[in-house]
Amino acid sequence: MLSARWLEKRKPYWTRLEEIIERAGRRGIARLSYAEMQELGQLYRQVASDLATVREDPLSRRMADYLNQLLARAHNLIYMGRRVQARGILHFYRFTFPQVFRATFNYTAAGLRGVCCGLNGGFSGLARRPGVSAFLSWAAYERKPSSGTRCGHTRS
Repeated sequence: MLSARWLEKRKPYWTRLEEIIERAGRRGIARLSYAEMQELGQLYRQVASDLATVREDPLSRRMADYLNQLLARAHNLIYMGRRVQARGILHFYRFTFPQVFRATFNYTAAGLRGVCCGLNGGFSGLARRPGVSAFLSWAAYERKPSSGTRCGHTRS
């Protein structure tokens, strides 16, 4: 069982983490100062450690649920991504994609050359030996069971 003194000692940290999360609100971390962001990271780790301790005590189920929810809210705040905007997608296709394509053009061209050579070799091989195409079609894999048997097996 957890001691009342330990709970009293740790509770201010949980309260402070809640305050920081509330202050951030819907705008996220942008609303916090640099010192608050550092404190958020430190409190997050401390409360995660407290949660591990609280989970060891089977009688502290409600406290574990509370800390788990608090950590989930802090996690969402810390690891929240940026909102996708239409102009971001437009910026990607107008500037970023062409820039990356130009930077990796030699690799893209080499890959395309390899695919074209493989296709050319395959088609020319089939043109020289048309009987091989029968082995490559699904018709070669279809087998009809013989009459009076199940699944093509003979009875013994």
